[in-house]
Amino acid sequence: MLRTCIPRLGRDSNAPVRSQQSPETNAARAGSRSGMEQRALQGTSKRRRRDPGALRLDPDFTPAIVAELRRGGRRGLTAYAWATGLLRDGRARASAVAVLERYKRVAAARTVSVGVIRIAEGVEVRASLARYGGREAAHLRTWCRSADRGWWPTKKGITVRPEYLVQLEAMVRALREAHATGMLGPTPAEPEAAELPDAKPDTLPSG
Repeated sequence: MLRTCIPRLGRDSNAPVRSQQSPETNAARAGSRSGMEQRALQGTSKRRRRDPGALRLDPDFTPAIVAELRRGGRRGLTAYAWATGLLRDGRARASAVAVLERYKRVAAARTVSVGVIRIAEGVEVRASLARYGGREAAHLRTWCRSADRGWWPTKKGITVRPEYLVQLEAMVRALREAHATGMLGPTPAEPEAAELPDAKPDTLPSG
C-alpha cells in the first residue's frame, strides 16, 4: 500500500530530473572530457603518422634507411626488411618509424664551428655551437682523425648550455691570469742523469 503512494520520479514522471552536483563538479567533468578528446586526437595523429602507406610515401623515408644502413646496426636492416615487405610485424614497423624520426632530427640539427686548435697530427680541439632536438649547446671537444672514419668527436671535452658561456669565459680568463703571474711557482729543474762509470770488459786472470 505504501509503495503505491510513493511517486517514482525519473521513471514514470515526465518532469526532468535536475542534477544535484555543483558547478565545480560539472566543470571538472567537462574538462576531463576535453582532455580525453585531445588524447584521442593525439592518438589518431600518431596512428596516421605510423600508417604504412603514409610512411612509405614520406620523401625522407628512403634516404633515412640508406643513412641508417651506412651507420650500421640492426635497426637499419630491420627497417629495410619492413620497407621491402620481408617483415610485416609491428616491431619492424616501429624500427622503420624510429629510423625516419632519427633522420628528421639529424636533418633539423645544425652545428657551427667557431674555432679550431691543432694539438698534434690528427688531433684537434674544436669549439662549436650546435642545435639538436630544439635545444642549443656549446661544445669544446677533442676530435681525432683516422684513415677509415675521418674526423670524429671523442669523449674528451665539455658541453654546456649557452647561458653558461659567460662563466666559462671568466674561468678561462682566470686560468690565463694564473699562468701569467706564475701562480704555480717556478718550474722545477729536471734531475740530471747520474753519471755511470765507464764499463770495462770482463777479463780473466792470466796464468
